[in-house]
Amino acid sequence: MRRIRVKTSFLTLAALVFFAACSDAPQSPAPIGVDRPATPSVLAGARGQEELVRQIPGFGGMFIDENGTPNVYLTDIENALDAEMDVASFMRDRGFDALPIKAHRANFTIPQLDEWFTETAKSTLGHDGVVAVDIDDRSNRLSIGVVDPSQVEMIRDRVLGLGIPQEALDVTVTGPIQTAVTLQDGVRPVQGGLQINFGFFACTLGFNVSAVDGVAEPSFITNSHCTDVQGGTEDTRYFQPVFFVANSFIGREVADPTYDPIDCFDGFVCRYSDAARVRYDRGVSYTLGKIYRTTAPNNFDITIDGEWSLVTKRRAVVGQTVSKVGRTTGWSEGAVLATGVATLQSGTNIVILDQSFADGPVGGGDSGSPVMFTDDDHAALTGILWGSGGSFYVFSPIANVEMELGRLTIK
Repeated sequence: MRRIRVKTSFLTLAALVFFAACSDAPQSPAPIGVDRPATPSVLAGARGQEELVRQIPGFGGMFIDENGTPNVYLTDIENALDAEMDVASFMRDRGFDALPIKAHRANFTIPQLDEWFTETAKSTLGHDGVVAVDIDDRSNRLSIGVVDPSQVEMIRDRVLGLGIPQEALDVTVTGPIQTAVTLQDGVRPVQGGLQINFGFFACTLGFNVSAVDGVAEPSFITNSHCTDVQGGTEDTRYFQPVFFVANSFIGREVADPTYDPIDCFDGFVCRYSDAARVRYDRGVSYTLGKIYRTTAPNNFDITIDGEWSLVTKRRAVVGQTVSKVGRTTGWSEGAVLATGVATLQSGTNIVILDQSFADGPVGGGDSGSPVMFTDDDHAALTGILWGSGGSFYVFSPIANVEMELGRLTIK
């Protein structure tokens, strides 16, 4: 089996953890070729579970516990048997076992929480250290992430002043959500998990695609903030591993939608993913449907020791275990902590809607890492990592990436 040692001190440029490049907020959206929701207010905080909202009366959210059991909140607990049938179908459609559910009495339905989510995000996001607003599937409540502990009570009072019940609200301290950009090594064929270099910065190559909306486009996906200018297509040039190595040029940026001030909260610009597409240059050796695997999870080793084959795409549910592979911290495994989070990128007016949080280490340069469900040899792609909250990372669900970049053929 191939073993390739990736150097940890390949480039000695300054380590940065915010943006590779910044620009003024875009004034108008660019055409993106696919339909988008007209407003972030329609189940904005619970995307991915709309099917269960429609099917199950009184549905208040779902998560997977440490035993793999689906836990479902219901306002009418007597509907548990009917709900179990709908959840079983929901799980089977996503490639998972249809296990008996564990039902919990909900105080609030998802539509109720979603209405409060929108009002809360409008009133708090980006103010007084608020960096995240979420519908917490584990608690059937709204969850607000605040950087400064001294602001917790003030934010709580502000939200309660909107008429939101106290029992529907949690305000917790979290780190600022920072994009992760720094500088590691050259491997062929090029595939997911490797370092890529643009300008004087480095990120991680997420995954390769062969076609977009059915049209052949040999490309790879990384982050929008891993381009010369975040949002908008400016022909950023990419190298693997770095620009000053011979034959290292691999491609150019061809798709990076601008950030939209129209379908967003006042004073902010929004997208549903931090993702961009790069077209491979002719002659570059790359492999479709493959992600490099390192020696073991959660040990920060970045020695390549095999690969996963991507077989499908799936959306993650709170409580499921996902993996990521990044050029800085390697392979990690951890639980999905939250989904549907409106997330403020630290130091900017950019909000990325409907994002997911997962437990695990992340370091500068891990931006762009593929996020997957994995077994020994196969993987199901679920998103692309773009940020760090300290003890957790943030990723854009694959459905959102495709909503903005087009339908992606990954093998």
